[in-house]
Amino acid sequence: VYIMDKKEIWRKLQQIIWEIAGDDTIAIEQDTKLIEDCNFDSLNVMDMLSEIERVFGVDFMDLEDFEEKFNECSMLCDGIAELMEIHE
Repeated sequence: VYIMDKKEIWRKLQQIIWEIAGDDTIAIEQDTKLIEDCNFDSLNVMDMLSEIERVFGVDFMDLEDFEEKFNECSMLCDGIAELMEIHE
């Protein structure tokens, strides 16, 4: 079974965010906040979560403190990694 490392998760997450934002010139850093820095609205967030679930094969509803993890990129990356470990 192939397991992604955090760097690969991060690269894929950046691609998803750029795709949803429709702008690949946005600087996506560890501390980037989706709502404040990328101007994501609730539809963007839902699209992003749906794409993350599809790409990574995870379900955010399995994450205990999920609502605290989806705005800052580093926390989102950590949440994906945590969910991927749960589903191994």
